[in-house]
Amino acid sequence: MKCPSHQDLNWVAFVNKQVDDERDYRNALETCESCLQLFAASLENNLKSPSPGFVDKVMAGLPPTSNSQINKRPRHWPWLHYAAAACITLALVHLGYFDYIYLIPEELQLLEHSAGAGDHVLSMIDTFKSLIDFIIVKGV
Repeated sequence: MKCPSHQDLNWVAFVNKQVDDERDYRNALETCESCLQLFAASLENNLKSPSPGFVDKVMAGLPPTSNSQINKRPRHWPWLHYAAAACITLALVHLGYFDYIYLIPEELQLLEHSAGAGDHVLSMIDTFKSLIDFIIVKGV
């Protein structure tokens, strides 16, 4: 089959890398739907199936696994996550973080009309950053 627009192009030769100038072929692939279909068909015809026993050789080369290796995660991992979340929550409660969050809407309403509202928000952000830095450095 030939493309009506590009009859001089041999797609089988292009797939087998037997052409000297690939520029015309690449331009045809970019602009012509028929050439793209012919190229795909040539690629499909050029594909070779693997030799018999190929899959068996590959599978034999893989390291053996057992069910115990697949499920290596200990059963106590969820409890460790729960304990870490509880510790972080207790630290935030102890530091008064949740009380502070509860008061933020009232403070913002009071500061909404004042000139220092932006500075107050920035100071809250700096306080939060220092709290995060403290938690990361101390490992709380």
